[in-house]
Amino acid sequence: TSRRLFSESAGRFIITVSEEGQEAFETAMSGSPAALIGRCVNTGSFKLRRGDEIVMSEDVMALKECWKGPFGGLV
Repeated sequence: TSRRLFSESAGRFIITVSEEGQEAFETAMSGSPAALIGRCVNTGSFKLRRGDEIVMSEDVMALKECWKGPFGGLV
């Protein structure tokens, strides 16, 4: 779970944009490889889907602890 969520590379990143700012953001990014991949909702859970299949479903606070802890608690 931690690897899927936090394995970023130098060439990719995720940006959160409000619905009101989406059009302006997409205009600013035109010509760049950018894509809408999801939406934020206030449910307390983080879900990743591939089509209709949920491939990951975790509590946001548990993910925050993984993110804040050094190397997933291995150190």
